[in-house]
Amino acid sequence: MGKEFMLMTGLGLQLKFAGLLFGNEDAWFDPYVRVGANYLRHDYTGLTFPVTDSYNDVTYAGYSENKPYTQGRADHFALSTGLGTNIWLTKNFGLGIQGDYVSTPVDKSRLANFWQASASLNFRFGNRDKDKDGVLDKDDLCSETPGLPEFQGCPDTDGDGVPDKDDNCPEVAGPVENNGCPWPDTDKDGVLDKDDACVDVAGPAENNGCPWPDTDNDGVLDKDDKCPNVPGLPEYKGCPKPQEAYAVEATGALKGIFFNFNKASIRSESNTKLDQAAEVIKSSNGGTFLVVGHTDVKGNANYNLKLSRERAASVVAALEARGVNPSQLKS
Repeated sequence: MGKEFMLMTGLGLQLKFAGLLFGNEDAWFDPYVRVGANYLRHDYTGLTFPVTDSYNDVTYAGYSENKPYTQGRADHFALSTGLGTNIWLTKNFGLGIQGDYVSTPVDKSRLANFWQASASLNFRFGNRDKDKDGVLDKDDLCSETPGLPEFQGCPDTDGDGVPDKDDNCPEVAGPVENNGCPWPDTDKDGVLDKDDACVDVAGPAENNGCPWPDTDNDGVLDKDDKCPNVPGLPEYKGCPKPQEAYAVEATGALKGIFFNFNKASIRSESNTKLDQAAEVIKSSNGGTFLVVGHTDVKGNANYNLKLSRERAASVVAALEARGVNPSQLKS
């Protein structure tokens, strides 16, 4: 048959399955299957073939009783299917081997079909993007995981502006200043620990997260206490009751004291009033009180003055009998 020129060119699809087998599309062993549609130029026009060949008596190029042989053709549509693998010796260089079966489905004979084996030297050019995140591997700090361009290809799962590789809490958003973690609030008072002067005790933001103190333990917070170092009463803004208030209370109680007619002796129904007055005076923190007696306008003025003094003395004695310090009483 002599030397024959053959040309085959076409387009093919290649399905790689290194990722399926090894979990890595860039494995050094890189097998694939392929299928292709081709134009085959192989000049059979100088050859004759029997009208029927050995393949189930299929007519090759049209039967004629007067022409038991037929001429071959030069141009063919060919399909190729095959297997192959690449063996990558470096990142960009490797060897390839491939086997294909080439068939000419339009022709009725299989005489033009053939097996083809090939070997190749493979070179990979250009920049790669292994994780398909739009950041080339050469610039990608996280080339195995899809990420964001602003973080050089690294992901930010919680979207807090801190890439996962630098984020101590990659699933929970937090500020950069706290390495991607939210600021804690240990005492749950609404004041973050970073701003809280008392991280373990709840307190208002106005006092830097600390509870307002009550230095004198009188129930009035220092911020509202006009006398923060001396126990007092809320109605006096944390200050002790003023002496004037004790005097008013004592006077109110003593106004209800009744005496026997024209005498300095105190009537029994006044005991409750005396008890009240004594308690007021004893609670006055050492305050002094002036006790003054009164009479009606009947009778001699000198007599009335004498009786008034005697009645005042009776009240003083009754108060002292109820535990009032004599130094607190004058008459």
